[in-house]
Amino acid sequence: MVDTQELIKISSLEKYKRTLDYNHWGFVQNTIIYLKEYEVGLEGAEFLLFLTERYKEQLTETEYRRSLYHIWYFYLKLLDKADLWHEFIDTFNKIKSNSDIVHPHSSNHITTETPLISRYKIIERKIDRQKQGKSVNHLRHKQRNELSDEEYTRRLRLLKYWIEYGRWLIE
Repeated sequence: MVDTQELIKISSLEKYKRTLDYNHWGFVQNTIIYLKEYEVGLEGAEFLLFLTERYKEQLTETEYRRSLYHIWYFYLKLLDKADLWHEFIDTFNKIKSNSDIVHPHSSNHITTETPLISRYKIIERKIDRQKQGKSVNHLRHKQRNELSDEEYTRRLRLLKYWIEYGRWLIE
């Protein structure tokens, strides 16, 4: 579990903006998904949502809405990957009423995005299948605990290589 109070002490608006910057945010998301650290990613996304509200007055309206959109989109993606189906459905339905969560360029609400609608419908079918007593194990995503220590270490080494090789991209 992440110690939120410790993170607040070391956080800053500059670090927050850099994390959500276009050049960094994709890397952050891909790293978490590649390592299958979905729970860590969910905690991180929750903390970023907390910081978004904390820094709201210091952000432009566009920055605020863009941040909400990207963090919530990632949060839903992680719930899906973690096979937290009911939480995905509940969160999706909950954020339908938040008018601030819109795409920064198209102004489409996050819950009208085709990939999320598609995942919503698939997850509903998984839940229905489970309620009918049918097997759903083959429909689950591979989780972190299913990676061997060797595979996880290999992924970390490859990630280190990406960082070192692409350092000029993210500095």
